[in-house]
Amino acid sequence: MQNGARNALMGYLYQFLGTATVRVLEVAQGDDAWARLVVTAGGQLHSEEFGQDAVGRPPGYPTRGAAAIQFKHSAVPGREIERAELLDILVAFDRSRAAAAASRETIDQFFLVTNRQLAADAQTVLDHARREATPHRSLRLPAPDSAKSTAATVARLALYQGNPGAAAAAWHTTLQNLEVHAGVAHEWNLKQLRAFAARYGVLDGEWGDQVTMLVGAFVTGATDDTPIAVTRDWLKEHLVGDPGAANLDFSSRTQPHLTTICRERLEWEREHHLVPADRYLERQAHAELQAALDVCPVVFVSGDGGCGKSLAVERYLETVADRQLVWREWATGASETAIVAGLLTARMPGRRAGGLDRTLADVRARLDHANPGRRPLWTIDLDGVDEAPEQRSDLQHLIRLCWANGNPAASPAALVVTCRASTGTRARDDLIARWLGIADPELAQNVGLITVGQFLDHELLEAARLINGRPERRIVWTLARPESATAGSRVAHTTLVPSDILRTLRHPVVWGSYASLHEPDRDGILDGNPVHLGNLARRLLTRFLGRCHLRKWWSDDLMVERALLQLARAVTGPPPHSLDAWTQGCAPCLGLTEAHNLYHECLSYGIIERDASLGWRWCHQFLVAHLAACEGGDTHE
Repeated sequence: MQNGARNALMGYLYQFLGTATVRVLEVAQGDDAWARLVVTAGGQLHSEEFGQDAVGRPPGYPTRGAAAIQFKHSAVPGREIERAELLDILVAFDRSRAAAAASRETIDQFFLVTNRQLAADAQTVLDHARREATPHRSLRLPAPDSAKSTAATVARLALYQGNPGAAAAAWHTTLQNLEVHAGVAHEWNLKQLRAFAARYGVLDGEWGDQVTMLVGAFVTGATDDTPIAVTRDWLKEHLVGDPGAANLDFSSRTQPHLTTICRERLEWEREHHLVPADRYLERQAHAELQAALDVCPVVFVSGDGGCGKSLAVERYLETVADRQLVWREWATGASETAIVAGLLTARMPGRRAGGLDRTLADVRARLDHANPGRRPLWTIDLDGVDEAPEQRSDLQHLIRLCWANGNPAASPAALVVTCRASTGTRARDDLIARWLGIADPELAQNVGLITVGQFLDHELLEAARLINGRPERRIVWTLARPESATAGSRVAHTTLVPSDILRTLRHPVVWGSYASLHEPDRDGILDGNPVHLGNLARRLLTRFLGRCHLRKWWSDDLMVERALLQLARAVTGPPPHSLDAWTQGCAPCLGLTEAHNLYHECLSYGIIERDASLGWRWCHQFLVAHLAACEGGDTHE
């Protein structure tokens, strides 16, 4: 920055940043303290008002007057403020007080902010005013008609109609209410301003242009002769480019914060899963995911439909969402461009057309600048990659980009990819070949794989204990006391749970619906009662159809419901069933593309599963029986 421009900038910065050292408002210590100076509880700092550099109005004190602030900056090191200059400062303060009084406003606080020091004669006058009730003798100037009077003296006394006594008394009162902040270095203020901009993602290469815009806003305001109310939003508007810009600093909680915005995007998923926090079973996948992400830029989370892959990842993201940026993207619409655009909208919701970021690396650079030395910065959840065959090219590009040849330091973001389980023993190799495009999986370093399956016995036990109702105590007893199920054994007041019901409840998506029912329904389900199993089927279908509604792949929500009813009646007999049987069973409710979409959606949710022979089979007979018995459109009556 050239010296002339730097000095002009210093002058403007002194008018609003220098007040960080002035206790005009009640300012909390900590993050953005200097910015809070102008916004706490509605207080504002106005530039160039009543002839002063700034006027502050502290909030919450209706009986307290405003504060006049003068900034005295010198580019000459060591230059002091002597008594004569101090008198000129006092005269300027009194003019401001008179101008404010004419507008029926009181100024009763005065602040002098300077990078200089008071000379000995000026300091003596100030010290005297703080301890004595009468003015210092040097404040009484010669009368204008005195031989000792000078042009400067006449000018200083003009405001007081040439009365030296009145002038001395006024200056003494001002000195008694004056706070001097000397030796305030502009460079410190500039660093504070730079740190503020960094928290909102302003990069070094953008800093010069953004400061130019900020100074231009002040120049325009001064030209319009309109006081400028400096607030945090005003500062963000002219320094960052958007008054609603989100904070990117993970150590700061100043709102709006990007982590908060992104965490709110996860809430609809929480509502979809319908698992209260006190009933959520933290599975081994959670800890495995954390360990894998410590070393792997890409981690695949694999499992059959409805086994809780998405929920496990979502719960993991919730636990780290206050320490890093988390972003969930459905594979059906995922691409580098879509993620960057979504984050730009979250970061700068009021920006003008277009945006500054084009790549994941651009976003990573902003996060890195706002959080220097911090890791991890960002985790992306890419959900259901095998549900979006038409997105294969974009998904491959995104996964390879985040993998960065296995180098976490070069990866723009850690990536969690959920997908359905592969058959056979080479699941990791198959995923690497399919999504990373590497023929020899041994060359692919730092690719994690976590498998999520149905509840094991100990997990079902723990899930039952979290609910801890009478039905769940039956589950615990049955699982914990296998010898009780032998022929001829009797357990007082306890009916064991049939093995086929336990097998159904081991499916996490079914357990989620079961856990949301009332206790009599849950007890009836454990007895195999058709009525209560029908209630479970209705709850499961309601959640599934709600998910389908969000996908918006079908023009009419009832089309999906009717197609499932037809399938349950048309596709019978021993599995496996063919894909042709599926599409024919959906007709005439769904066209071919819509039928295929429903097939993949049912696979993803665990309504059906693939058979080893590449066919498919129903996962839950109680659900098929309910569908087959329903009349059209009454599946959740």
